[in-house]
Amino acid sequence: RYDPGANTWTTLTTYPAGARFVPFMTYHAGRLWIGTGRSSSGCTKEFYSYNLSTNTWTSHASYPRTEYDNWAAAYNGKIYVTGGHPTCSGTSCTDVFHYYDIATNTWNTMGTFPGGNRNNLQPVELNGVLYGGLGHRCNTLISDWWAYCP
Repeated sequence: RYDPGANTWTTLTTYPAGARFVPFMTYHAGRLWIGTGRSSSGCTKEFYSYNLSTNTWTSHASYPRTEYDNWAAAYNGKIYVTGGHPTCSGTSCTDVFHYYDIATNTWNTMGTFPGGNRNNLQPVELNGVLYGGLGHRCNTLISDWWAYCP
């Protein structure tokens, strides 16, 4: 944790699932929500939240697919996860996105994304609408822009 006022860093409790490359992460209700990613042994689907006030990790229902390079945004008790590589090779990407319902500890599909397969689609929530676009269609750069109203 970085404190800009004091210009100091503090080491926090280590992520329990081990080192990761390109996991998704977002903030909601006093917690950081982190999942998937690529580890030294392959792609993962673990999903955890980190409580900022208690410096503790909690395990949640695993992401429905083994992927990495997803992106996430949070809104109204749900974690929306977009894009990703469904294989560790990084040569394919997905058009099926999911959301996590915090209250029920369950993952649900958002259906097929009309913008096609992609990884690195970066969402942001503003006034109840998720905006996102850009990224890669596996290996092709994309410049489109989308809105999703949950």
